[in-house]
Amino acid sequence: MTDGDDVRWADKVRRMSSPPPPGWDPYQPQPKKKRSVLKIVIISIVAVVILCGGAVGTGIYFIVRTVDNATQPMRDAATGYLDDLRANNYETAYGRLCGRVRDQYSQAQFVAAVSARPLTGYTVVGFNVANQNGLVDGNVTVERTNTDGTKVRHIIPMVKEGDTWRVCGDPD
Repeated sequence: MTDGDDVRWADKVRRMSSPPPPGWDPYQPQPKKKRSVLKIVIISIVAVVILCGGAVGTGIYFIVRTVDNATQPMRDAATGYLDDLRANNYETAYGRLCGRVRDQYSQAQFVAAVSARPLTGYTVVGFNVANQNGLVDGNVTVERTNTDGTKVRHIIPMVKEGDTWRVCGDPD
């Protein structure tokens, strides 16, 4: 007999001298150790990542929605003004001007200025709103299309008078 045979024989004798545990079958493979701790850690990490991603996504949604709600009335006022100019409703467009500009230009002066450069189309390309010491104003940037087909980038200054947004720039 070799040393390896002695070790195997001694192991066999030791196993035979103690009774086998209940339900033990020597011919069935031993169950692998469970990795429950590892599974719990992985599931926890995945859950935290999903929750954080959801929280970030929700936060972005509410920020975008808040900005959109704050700027939409200003954009609506600017596009209403431009729609009036495009439809040659100059009197209505004049009514959308802020008080400072209406004080500076009569309706006839305004009509003469804007009818000299008829507007055939426009695209809103940007906007911003600012609130400084209670004065709420902003700008709407548009790309206006003139009758000759040229496109010109134009910034429309806007100011909030009371609850109404008004165009507050020189007519051109």
